[in-house]
Amino acid sequence: MSNLTKNLSVAAVLTATTNALAIAQTAPLPEPKAQQMTDAYYSAFGDNHSRAVHAKGILFEGMFTPDPAARSITKAKLFALSTAAVLGRFSNFTGIPTIPDNIGDATPRGLALKFTVPGDSEVDIVMHSFDGFPVKTAAEFAQLLVAIGASGKDAPKPTPLDKYLASHPIAKTFLTTQKPPPVSFATTAFFGVNSLKFTNAQGQPTYIRYRVMPVAGEQYLDAAELKTKDANYLQSDIKERLAKGPVSFI
Repeated sequence: MSNLTKNLSVAAVLTATTNALAIAQTAPLPEPKAQQMTDAYYSAFGDNHSRAVHAKGILFEGMFTPDPAARSITKAKLFALSTAAVLGRFSNFTGIPTIPDNIGDATPRGLALKFTVPGDSEVDIVMHSFDGFPVKTAAEFAQLLVAIGASGKDAPKPTPLDKYLASHPIAKTFLTTQKPPPVSFATTAFFGVNSLKFTNAQGQPTYIRYRVMPVAGEQYLDAAELKTKDANYLQSDIKERLAKGPVSFI
């Protein structure tokens, strides 16, 4: 075999290997199992013997009145009722049950709702206070959490999180453009994480994503106001508001 043939053969092997690596890098990551996802949360926030995420929260009860217009896009029983009982939970981000309400790391805030539909299954909706999500898949989210956990103040630069955000611009936007801490859970807008397919009685599909907007309007704290708030101000505020009367969202 001539040197020219040898060189061509090596080049071909290198090209094939490079192409294989490119395919491997772009192939979808395997979806993590439940425990693997929980472990990813623990890597970011620690195992605090509580919920793995949105650990600090407060429950409430209320009533849901569907807009009759919803019946034009869905035949779901929930939207055919006059009213439905709802159990909800406001929460802070992270799996740290003692995280202060008055710091940025407690954002995005969470809202979980469970609607009771008589004679049918319950309806659950999970939302948070950012209009979007940092990644497309659970596998990518697990990678983000692991990168956060490996990027403490003593981690060499560029940190695993720096590297992750360099190739995931939407995740960078998510982490760097959160709204300030809110005046109240009652003045916070919440957005569904997933889009859903509704089908009406005529079989026509409509794709929707839930949005819950405060009747009191969105209100967030500036730096001076934030200094006056303690570590549990959101918990205290919502209790005081509900003691005076209902808090409404649309």
